[in-house]
Amino acid sequence: MAKIISENEKGVQSQKKKKRASKRIPEKDFDAISSKLLPGETLRKDGRVMWRPTKQQYDGPEEVKAVYASSLPELRQKEKEVLKALAKNISNKDSRITVNGLYQRWKKVKAGIRDNTASNYFYMYERFIEPSVLGRTAVVNVGKSDILGFYNKLIDERAMGVSTLDTLQNLLTQIFGLAVDDRIMPYNPALGALKQFKRATNNGVTRSMKRKALTVAEQQTFLDYLDSDPEIRAWRNLFVVLLGTGMRISELCGLTWNNVDFGQDMICIDHDLIYFDKRTEAVKCTLEIHDPKTDAGRRMIPMLPFVKTTLLQEKEFQDQTGIRCTARVGGYEGFVFMNRFGDVQKHTTCNRALKRLIRDCNERILLSPGGEDKVLLPYFSCHSLRHTAITRLVEAGVNIVAVQHYAGHVDISTTLGVYTDCQKEFLRESFGLSTKTEYRDIFAESLNGEKQKKKGKENLNLLDSFYSDEIKRSSVMDP
Repeated sequence: MAKIISENEKGVQSQKKKKRASKRIPEKDFDAISSKLLPGETLRKDGRVMWRPTKQQYDGPEEVKAVYASSLPELRQKEKEVLKALAKNISNKDSRITVNGLYQRWKKVKAGIRDNTASNYFYMYERFIEPSVLGRTAVVNVGKSDILGFYNKLIDERAMGVSTLDTLQNLLTQIFGLAVDDRIMPYNPALGALKQFKRATNNGVTRSMKRKALTVAEQQTFLDYLDSDPEIRAWRNLFVVLLGTGMRISELCGLTWNNVDFGQDMICIDHDLIYFDKRTEAVKCTLEIHDPKTDAGRRMIPMLPFVKTTLLQEKEFQDQTGIRCTARVGGYEGFVFMNRFGDVQKHTTCNRALKRLIRDCNERILLSPGGEDKVLLPYFSCHSLRHTAITRLVEAGVNIVAVQHYAGHVDISTTLGVYTDCQKEFLRESFGLSTKTEYRDIFAESLNGEKQKKKGKENLNLLDSFYSDEIKRSSVMDP
């Protein structure tokens, strides 16, 4: 009798298993179902579908377990029930607070943000978000589509660069994160918004605003123009050093003679000179010295020979003209690059001067015989010269780890993914095609365009040998 019962129980269990298995999605329908999956949904190998909420769907403190179903309609119904239950835990006491009101609350509780970063956040919010429709919208009514629409408007109407959108993205993520922490809303609508925007808009870049490295021909046109006019000698030295070192403009403006070791041919970078808006009635703008944002930013870089020559020329020029640095910022004095009044150069002034130089250079080319066939300069900023310097080093075959440390990047993916706009000539030779430009020796060329290949090879060996320890460590870590 017990045997019969046992066999009956096994039969019932096997029937249940068969019944459950029959409800699961057939393997032949896997491809069709996979194409219909939404964020957080997964099709399992056993034929069931699973959903676990993403951060965009729920970013609250509670742990949400995965939900399983045998079909997508069933799973979607369960998703709604879970999100509805989570929403009941949302506080309605601040349901009418606007994004601008939440921003004011965030300002009071923000922590761990550097002064210059916080000042930049305040400026960006109060200039772009506060007067906008988004700023006046109730927090509970803001969805990801509202943020994407806001980004689109900034791109279309203000031609905003994607790097500026990065700042706004970081700011909005923190502000809406506070709304999640205070249980005003169940998820953070800013999470992943910029990433989605970049995918939908070709990285958020238009032709008019795209920032990239100069080509070799454009670089040489710029250097030739700097050498052609004695009146722009002071600017010539600043931009040549910027191009030859790949420094950030804030690092170059803050460079002091104490940071330059002519005996060891080294430049020490241990601080930035920041010029930013305080946004107060008493003080509108100010200059401050700040430590580098990361440990990688604090570095020693070897001086390439033409950089050393240019710095010595700048020192001689200041002695001849009697210009002396009168500025003292954060205990630092003796700044390398100054205006004619002995005050430090600011990044805004450098970019305005660069814009004038580009205009005058192109005008001279166009007015000269046959100028229409010559290379004209595109609009570019001081940071584009940093792009250019790093791109030239990568093209020249310098070890990428050496380039990373030279540039002061924390992550080597930044060096590879952001700054290496390889030019057409470089790509052509990589595939064994002939090239017309000796781009690999661009750092070996004198500023008058004369080739010095032997010296160029010495320059490249200098960088590789200086960062040899880092290169060895990298090769050990990445077999």
